[in-house]
Amino acid sequence: MEEQEIEKKPFKDYVLKHGVILGLIHIILFLLIYLIDLNLVVSFSYMFMVLAINFGFCIYAGIQYRKENGPYLLFGKAFKLVFLILAINGLLNLILGIVIISVDENYSANMEEAQVSFSIGIAEWFGAPEEALDEAREKAYEEVKGKFTVLQTIKGYFIGLIFYAIGAAIVGLVVRKKEPEDF
Repeated sequence: MEEQEIEKKPFKDYVLKHGVILGLIHIILFLLIYLIDLNLVVSFSYMFMVLAINFGFCIYAGIQYRKENGPYLLFGKAFKLVFLILAINGLLNLILGIVIISVDENYSANMEEAQVSFSIGIAEWFGAPEEALDEAREKAYEEVKGKFTVLQTIKGYFIGLIFYAIGAAIVGLVVRKKEPEDF
């Protein structure tokens, strides 16, 4: 029994490694998209891509952990594994956000403009009349003003932890494997 314990990967090392890998994937992806076209960062396609990467990576990491550490993985441990991977990923992205806000003096204004343009584009796509678009544009500028600051970025991370928990619960259900019960 002790030999098997030695072969197993420590939980915290596994979580840290996979959290950093996922974080680096997102950082590279964000920087590429940020440099190519900032408007893509606020798009639905970017959001869906991030969700797909998170779910795919976490399912893979959970199944690999289960394979490397015994044939069974209870929901609680699977949830904890995925939640911590996502939280570490989010922390790395928080650091990137703070650095970009601190280094690029136009970042906040550019992100606000991209967010407003995206919102107006959606309204146009749904056929909103021109008068409504002007009013929506003014309202959108008021709503996004000050949302891309260091404080808001930190606040966003903590709000994101709620969504990480939801994602971890979903992935935990997928990767868990209970030990069969004997009757």
